[in-house]
Order: sequence, then C-alpha cells, then structure tokens
Amino acid sequence: MNPVKQPKKKKRQASESKLLILCEGHGEQNYFQQVIAHYYPRLIHLVEVRLSDHKKAQVISKEALELQKDLKPRGTEVWCVFDRDDNKAEWLNDAHNRSGSMNIAFSNPCFEYWFYLHVKAHQAPVGKHDNMEPLLKTLPEFEHYIKPKVEHPILWEKENLSKASRHAKDRIAHFKSTNPDTPIISIDSDPITTIHHLIEALETLEQQETTTP
Repeated sequence: MNPVKQPKKKKRQASESKLLILCEGHGEQNYFQQVIAHYYPRLIHLVEVRLSDHKKAQVISKEALELQKDLKPRGTEVWCVFDRDDNKAEWLNDAHNRSGSMNIAFSNPCFEYWFYLHVKAHQAPVGKHDNMEPLLKTLPEFEHYIKPKVEHPILWEKENLSKASRHAKDRIAHFKSTNPDTPIISIDSDPITTIHHLIEALETLEQQETTTP
C-alpha cells in the first residue's frame, strides 16, 4: 500500500497547531504523519509532526518541555517521542523525572516494537535495539521492512492499531505487576511502549473536532 498523500499544508506557526509531536527520528515522524493522514484526516492541519535535532532522551525531553511551556498557554498540547536506543541510564532517568509534567511516548528498545505489536504480543526482553529489526522481520507482514519506511499494509488497518494498543497495555500491566519499583522510562523496562497514549490523544482531539460546530 502506498502512503496516503497529505494535502499541502499552508505555512503556519507552531502555535496555531492544537497538538505538536516532537520526534527523535525520521521513522517516527513518517509514521505519525501517515497515522494522521489515514485515521485522523480532520487533524491534518491541526497537528504538527516535527523532527528534533536531538537524539539524547534528556535533551529531546528538555526541548519538548520548553516547547510545552511556550505553547500550552496558547492551547497546543506537546508530545515527545523517543526510544531507549543508545540512551544511557542517566539520560533516561532525567527524562523520567520530567515525565510527570509533560507527555512522553517512549519505546524500549526502539520504535519498531510498536510495529511488532500490530501482529502479536511480545513479553520477552529484546536486548539491544539492533535486535529488534531482525525480530520484526521474522513476521511475514514485515519481512521486507526497511527503516524508516512505513508502507506496510498491516499498519494501516484500524483493527491492527487497536490490537497494538491492547498488546501495549497488557505488556505495561504485566511489567508494573512484576517490576513495581522500576520506571517505564528506563533501560530495565525492555520491552515496552507507550505509543498508544499518543494514539489516544489523537483520538480525543479527533472526537473534539467532530463534535465542534
């Protein structure tokens, strides 16, 4: 399936958006642009998906927090999207300490774990982020996966989005029950993702726009 072509956006200030998604990589940026085009077309001109210049969790989370302080009073909700990847424990801990005052969509070991959950659940540790892509490619649906492309039909069937969210919630519940003192935003949460929280935020905004005259 070819990606949905989005209508050309008029140039706008970030403050005009109702939701801003700050991503650490092109893969995440491509994915959320397509999620909005496929599932939430009403939001195309209301959500900005921005690529950060930073990779470190402590830096990108600080950037998002500063954006939030600037944009929240104007009615813009800010989300920060990043993975464990090569982040050091202290960098993730710094981001975790900010998570109480900002929106973070975090994946461990990497964003591809969210793709995997579109097919089936996975509870066992993955280890290094480099291990996730070979694991993903064991699934026929992602046999030809090439990062950062997102043209895989299974990603663009709504029931699979719901399945991924359900699997993510189940994994978090299991992790919290077995590791009550370990933060989700940490090296030790492998594997985990909270991408579904951002999907829920998009759902909520879509519903608001649908009911607004």
